[in-house]
Amino acid sequence: MTSKMNMIVKAITLKVTGIGKAHAMLEKYLLAAEQKLLAPFSFDPATWNKTDVLFLVACAGSQDTWTEFQKGIEFARQQNMLVFPIWISDEQPVMTDNILVVKPKNFSGNMELFAYISEGIQSIYTVLSQPGPIDVDLETVRSLLKDPGRLIFHYYEYQAQQGKYSATDKALQCLAAQGVDPHSGKIVLLNITGSEDNLSMFEVSELSDMIHDGIGNNDSEIYWLAASDNALADTIHVTMWVKS
Repeated sequence: MTSKMNMIVKAITLKVTGIGKAHAMLEKYLLAAEQKLLAPFSFDPATWNKTDVLFLVACAGSQDTWTEFQKGIEFARQQNMLVFPIWISDEQPVMTDNILVVKPKNFSGNMELFAYISEGIQSIYTVLSQPGPIDVDLETVRSLLKDPGRLIFHYYEYQAQQGKYSATDKALQCLAAQGVDPHSGKIVLLNITGSEDNLSMFEVSELSDMIHDGIGNNDSEIYWLAASDNALADTIHVTMWVKS
């Protein structure tokens, strides 16, 4: 297990786009903060000038959609963007390496599904743009997508001073249901947010250790950001990206 703990200030440009009907769904259902990051999909390099990170979303439909999705991923990588591909489908695609597969059957409807996607976008944006007690740069996050493997995102909340253990245990069970076997996590990226009164370094360290004990191993790389948000009051908000 490795970790880094330095205070830095970062600045990135992150955009979100959809292929085919996915873009209209992003416009309709994405949360307000993430809608500001939307841009129409284009194969014109000028469209993505100075874009560091791209969330590329597509909904399963015809074979043409999958082909266009794959072309979009390759194009984004050629522009040296860190691309997070999101494929919305109840069917597991043949190729899943470094693709976040979001299954509609696991959500009550489109609003909940796209709230989940919004959480994922906001998690990466916060980790890369906010100062905090960890040295996570673009290359660190890029390591999530460097080698073959399964990409999983999950988030949860609990009330400070209570519920941490049961909530984290439930989160680990959810990861297991998505195919993350015990001790199979190669890279884990945590974003832990709470009020200044409730989010201590002890709290962050204990959470990190619990998650490492559940899905990590001696070779796992676990990175975390502790962010302050007093609007959360007694709530602790945790997001995690896992590469297994």
